[in-house]
Amino acid sequence: MESPPQILQEAKVEDDVLIERGIGFRLRLPYAKVGDLDVRLNGRALVKDAPDGYQTWTAEGWTQIQVHVPPGNSEATGLYFITCDYQPGETRPTGWMPPTAVREQCATDQADATPATFTDVPYGSHFRQTMDVWLSESDPPRPVVFYLHGGGWAAQDKTDIHQHLDVRGLLDAGLSVASINYRFLIDAGAANVTPPLQWPLQDAARALQFLRSKASGWNLDKRRVAACGVSAGGCASLWLAMHADMAEPAGDDPVAKESTRVLFSATMAPQTSLDPGQLMEWIPNSEYGGHAFGYPGATRPEAFAPFLAHRDDHLADFQRYSPLSQASADDPPAFLFYPRQDKPPVKGEPQTDPTHSAVLGLMLQERLESLGVSCVVRYPGDGLPGESSLQQTLIQSLTSAKP
Repeated sequence: MESPPQILQEAKVEDDVLIERGIGFRLRLPYAKVGDLDVRLNGRALVKDAPDGYQTWTAEGWTQIQVHVPPGNSEATGLYFITCDYQPGETRPTGWMPPTAVREQCATDQADATPATFTDVPYGSHFRQTMDVWLSESDPPRPVVFYLHGGGWAAQDKTDIHQHLDVRGLLDAGLSVASINYRFLIDAGAANVTPPLQWPLQDAARALQFLRSKASGWNLDKRRVAACGVSAGGCASLWLAMHADMAEPAGDDPVAKESTRVLFSATMAPQTSLDPGQLMEWIPNSEYGGHAFGYPGATRPEAFAPFLAHRDDHLADFQRYSPLSQASADDPPAFLFYPRQDKPPVKGEPQTDPTHSAVLGLMLQERLESLGVSCVVRYPGDGLPGESSLQQTLIQSLTSAKP
């Protein structure tokens, strides 16, 4: 969790702070082009590009508007009420929709075309502990894709699935799908949970158990469940796949009685180890993981440096929460995809994107294959026959598995 600037940490409610640079406000309009733009502050029309006016530009498919209140005006104004009138630059017959560029980036059209059977189903008491579920209408009980979104355990949400998987295609293949939200690192930090990483990982396990507890009513085959995720969600999926079963069959909680084991894992650009010592050995410009263990920093490298320096303090944590440390001979097969690898992945060489490099996959592959566990790592130029993808692997491996 990032620390606030020192000036904010030292500030008191009663402090009389002088505004030296003025105040800025940012608005975004859901069109790349607009006409007849009329921006007003407390009813006063603002002049474009004036010192006490506004500026506008287009970025990421939106029209961006920056309103500036100079220092001399800020204390006199006190209340800030901004209105913006405009004519949209395009006609959308279905009413309001995000700009085209945003729709493409976030796959909102796919999401709208494939509504979930159940939305925001709670599997815990925290507001983030929810899942969306798409049920296949096929019989008998259906295999399940259990999806964990990426974002460094600090951003994004369950709708991220539409950017990486064709949910309609999975349903048409006879698979049911669940995509979950989970508590973020910042939530764990606020509750003084150490290391904060344990909350999103524990939520992944609990959500899987909850899903299995619904198997009868939702027509799910609880024996054919694949853990799937991207980046941090991929790391959590691997942790689930490698971890010993966390079921508590002797307990009173019916959900906790369910298994956390999966048939296989299929992940995209996952982190396979959270041990900074291992990471530096394989990728010398590694920078990921400090934030997951409570080290603050405005950037990942800032958080990684003290994390690496205090590595020995976390050896027990790595045993609990790093996928590589959980690997054993009874683990299920693992399929890892690194579609943005831009050069041959070589151990000990710096990587363009050290956080999502195929070298991480090779690290896990070396460990699993030494245990006799199948591990397939795919990346551009890998030399393996044929083409494969996350989608294809999920469909082929789940539908071919015997009920």
